[in-house]
This record gives sequence, C-alpha cells and structure tokens, in this order.
Amino acid sequence: MKLFIKDIVQDTYTNASGFVLLTVLKDYFKSGQPVILSFKDATPPSSSFLNSSIGELLDQFGFAKFKSMVKLVDLNATQVQVLKNYFLSCDCKS
Repeated sequence: MKLFIKDIVQDTYTNASGFVLLTVLKDYFKSGQPVILSFKDATPPSSSFLNSSIGELLDQFGFAKFKSMVKLVDLNATQVQVLKNYFLSCDCKS
C-alpha cells in the first residue's frame, strides 16, 4: 500500500500530526501489511513529528520490523538529510 504523508497530515511539524501518522501506520503494522510511505510534496519533518510517529513505531516494534514494514520514498535532499540525522541520532538499531 502506498501512502502519501500529505494526504494523512496537514503538516510535518507537530507531535499531534506525528501521532496521526502513527495511528495510521500502526494499523498496517498490526495487520502485517507493508507500507510505502511517500514524502512527495511534504515538508521536511521536525524532530517532534518524527518522535511521535516513526520514533514511536521504533520503540513499539523495533528497527528490524520497521525496516521490513516501511519503505520511505519520494524524498528530496532535505528530507533525506533530516531522516538520516534522525536515524543516526536515535537509539533504534536494536
């Protein structure tokens, strides 16, 4: 299933928006259905947004499960850098 962040949340800055994305993604995780998550036309995510969405998924399901369930696509250079920094700084590789 391909999901577009811009169709799920109004912004990628707040914890509230991150929680909305988390809720949607958790349903896919629970059903075992992999997701292609598109960043097309989305702004670079803030750490608050990432902590409340991807960070929570990593805490609840682990990095290996996240990698097997979510493919991040349609990223611009800024989004790539933000996400790269986020994954490097989090304690999520276990």
